[in-house]
Amino acid sequence: MTKQLDAASQTAKWIQGVQQKGAQNYRDGINKTSVNPMQVAASKASKWAAGVQHAISSGSWVKGLNAADPNSWKANALAVGADRLTTGAQKSKAKYQAKVSAYHGFLQGVLSQISTINAVATDPYPVTASNDFLIPRDMFLYAACVVGANLTSARIVTPRLKAVSAPHLTRLVSASTIPTNPNICDYRNSPMQLKLNDPLRLVITQSVSSTQTNGIFIVGDALKPAPQGQLYCLKYTSATTLVANAWTVLATTNVAEDTLPPGQYAVVGGVAQSTNAIAWSGYCAY
Repeated sequence: MTKQLDAASQTAKWIQGVQQKGAQNYRDGINKTSVNPMQVAASKASKWAAGVQHAISSGSWVKGLNAADPNSWKANALAVGADRLTTGAQKSKAKYQAKVSAYHGFLQGVLSQISTINAVATDPYPVTASNDFLIPRDMFLYAACVVGANLTSARIVTPRLKAVSAPHLTRLVSASTIPTNPNICDYRNSPMQLKLNDPLRLVITQSVSSTQTNGIFIVGDALKPAPQGQLYCLKYTSATTLVANAWTVLATTNVAEDTLPPGQYAVVGGVAQSTNAIAWSGYCAY
């Protein structure tokens, strides 16, 4: 005669069996496994997907979720899940660290190619402790040029522009020296606004680190049209020794035949020529 167990007795017997032999049987089953269970699972991907789709289309998945007791889930999560979260993290420490180490190795390789170009001080644009230009008043950026032998990208960074997106310079000069007619990012039709006391920075990436890259900004208060009148071309020469990677004030001498009639004039352009020169600017000396 077969004895029928009630639900409570059957549950107690199940718990007793798990406690006495369950853990060992579990370990024995793992040790007897001679195949890669992950590969076996991967080979059944289509079957798994079909089963998931069937559970959704048949309504059994939704039915099961709706039948679950949220209070039971909450109680188990608080009483069991929270503690297992901390112990599980400790057990997974080595695996997590290996993953993070690989990520940091990749990140370090990327960061090694990112550089900030140090500003070269010139009146009236002071340089901050972080080697950024400090904008002396509200101004506009009208053009920019970046030259580097291994240059891959360049961005203009200021607090105002970074609040949305640091703009990328799209016309770069990938060369070791500045060509006669370099690529220039021209913003005259839509200049970038620079605010008082904003630090202005140029950030670049290179395919090879530690190669010199030069950046030039053309800023001003407003663009003024050239006045009408006769254009004159004057030539000046200088024997002043230039200082590398710094602005040098030149002692110039104009060519004898280049003499202007008395009057007021505006400088509307110019060309400078010098071995290894990077950039030039002119200003009124009095």
